[in-house]
Amino acid sequence: MVWDIIRAAVTMDISALMRIALANILWVFIFFALAYIFFEGKSPLRAFIHIFLAALFFAQLVPFLGWKEYTAASFLAFYYIIDFSLLKWAETTPFFANRLVWVEEFTFFGSLIFFNLLA
Repeated sequence: MVWDIIRAAVTMDISALMRIALANILWVFIFFALAYIFFEGKSPLRAFIHIFLAALFFAQLVPFLGWKEYTAASFLAFYYIIDFSLLKWAETTPFFANRLVWVEEFTFFGSLIFFNLLA
């Protein structure tokens, strides 16, 4: 599915992209709603593409690398401790105050990589 989307996007096959989007209309709506909420309604199409590509990247990268499942209790404890501390720091820093979604995404992927390299 992911490679079909990438192939259709690279070749600009609009009919294939529409067929995939309409076959998965619930997921399109969920990603669009998440993007609208996370980015506070600013440039919703760009936010949708960002959230959508992050999910595709995550869905393909973890199994490809043979990493452990990210739902393990030890990972979640590690992730939440790092996430809460970095988000609190980013909220008080003027440069990162408007970029909390990016900080959170970097924290998630960084902690996932760190956890799988050490565990």
